[in-house]
Amino acid sequence: MHAEDISSSVFETLAEVNDKKSELVQALESGLPDVEMGDQCHAPFTCEFVSICQKVDQPDYPLSTLPMCGAKQKKTLTNAGYSEYT
Repeated sequence: MHAEDISSSVFETLAEVNDKKSELVQALESGLPDVEMGDQCHAPFTCEFVSICQKVDQPDYPLSTLPMCGAKQKKTLTNAGYSEYT
């Protein structure tokens, strides 16, 4: 059996993990980004914060609840500046 000292490699990795941890904690503490919800929230995958943003950004009558309106029509309305209907 061969024993190898990998301490320096482990300490290097720990330093990288701590740096990344600090970066992620800062991002979480900084609040919601100043970006409207859109296609980027679901592509290439659904963001795990969608439910939080929906609670903040949700108008009384969002286009997403508009009956008989397909994705293409909703996108056209959104691009025209509409976010809700009344």
